[in-house]
Formats: sequence, structure tokens, C-alpha cells
Amino acid sequence: LSDFNSKSPSCLPTEGARLHPETEGETDTDNSEDWRAPFICSGAHTETRAEEPGKSVTANNREMTETAERAGKTTEHSCSICKKIFRSKHHLKIHTRVHTGEKPCSCPVCGKRFAVGFTLKLHMRTHTGDRPFSCSLCEKTFSQNKQNLKVHTRVHTGEKPYSCSVCGKAFVITSKLKIHMRTHTGEKPYSCSFCEKMFSQKGHLHEHIRIHTGDRPYRCSLCGKTFIQRPHLKVTHVDMKLLRLCGTVQQELDFRGRQ
Repeated sequence: LSDFNSKSPSCLPTEGARLHPETEGETDTDNSEDWRAPFICSGAHTETRAEEPGKSVTANNREMTETAERAGKTTEHSCSICKKIFRSKHHLKIHTRVHTGEKPCSCPVCGKRFAVGFTLKLHMRTHTGDRPFSCSLCEKTFSQNKQNLKVHTRVHTGEKPYSCSVCGKAFVITSKLKIHMRTHTGEKPYSCSFCEKMFSQKGHLHEHIRIHTGDRPYRCSLCGKTFIQRPHLKVTHVDMKLLRLCGTVQQELDFRGRQ
């Protein structure tokens, strides 16, 4: 793992990085907003003032923007694509990777690439098995950071701090609220490159694309039949009957009309 420790300054791990609030607690599921791992702020394009250690990354980034505007530096360090303002050219350079897709930091074990060094540091735990954060209520452990543990704790407390301003429905994480809001606005930002059909969630788009590609990743362990979507796998054997005979459970499968 020596290569991991010899990266350029922009790829070096940054301690204390936090999940951006808009992606906190996201998981890699079929219906998640984004199937990629959540982007971790390396601290390379945001700053946290020492006298305000609890301040969110977004709040500090906003303050950074306002400071730059007051200093009259809005043109020098502004992103030409999304117009975001940054305090230095280095911060802007790191941010630009969001648009260019550049991922200069690579894993020495599997070769997977990342935009910032801290994300690579978290990824390395998938190889080492390091899971330093544990829940005091159920002892579930996490490899990412304390923010993931904080979000998980809401499963036990029932806390849902993010509520819809239209209907009042509450959510555990902001990303789910963002997706929900599209049911009110009608926004469908994801389009199929094959047929141009629009979707409100990226996970739904990925499932739809399988219709065109023929990919059927979900296989039934009972009959071997494959499916495009996981829910279809779950309802395949709706005629299944559980019979208790001699203290054991036997499965009687009725495949009528399903083969």
C-alpha cells in the first residue's frame, strides 16, 4: 500500500472530512438517487473555520463564496460551468473534477479511481475490513464515517428531521426528501439514451435501461428464472404454500403460468 501514501497533495487523505448534507446516509440500492458511492468532501474545495468546528460543509462553502464576492474575486476563481465561487485556484481545480469526471487517485489494490484522496482512504477500508464506527444500540459497524453512524441511529430513535414543505412528509436524510419533492414538481432529470423516456430517480433509469440491454441480474434460487427488477423476483412464486409437516417447513411451489 505504499503507493497510497505517495500520492500528490491533491490526493492525500484529509482528516475530518464530512459527507455533504445532501448525500448523507445514502446507500447503494436500486432506487437510490445515485448508485455510486456518496461523494465525500475532502476539504480541498471547502474550508471549516477553526472557531466553528460544528459548522456544516455547505454553510462554510456558502460563507466562502460570500467572502470571495466581498473581496471582488468572483471572476478569478469562479467555475465556468456552474458559476460556483471558490477562494483559490486550487479549490476550483478540485471542484472542476465534478464536471470533467477526472479521478486522479487510484486504489493500489483494485485500481478503482476517485476524485479526492479522502474518498480513496474510505474505500481502502473495503480491503482492510476496518469498520471503526459502531452503533451502541445494535452494535452494527460502519466503515465510512461518523455521519453514517448518526444517520443509522435514526432507525432506533425514529427521528426524521427533514420534512416536505408541501405535504409535510418527513424523511431521515435530505437526499430522500429531494427525490420526494419531484412528486410535487414533476421534475424528471434522468433520460434514457435509447428511447428518451424520462425518470425522476436514477435508479429507475438504470432498471429501465435493462429493457434495452437485456440485462437480468436477479436470479431466483428456486427455479433459476432471471428478472430485470428485484421486486419481480420477490413475487415470482406467489402461489408458494408453506406446509408444516413433522415439525419442518416444506415448500410446495406452484409454477402454473410462470414457466
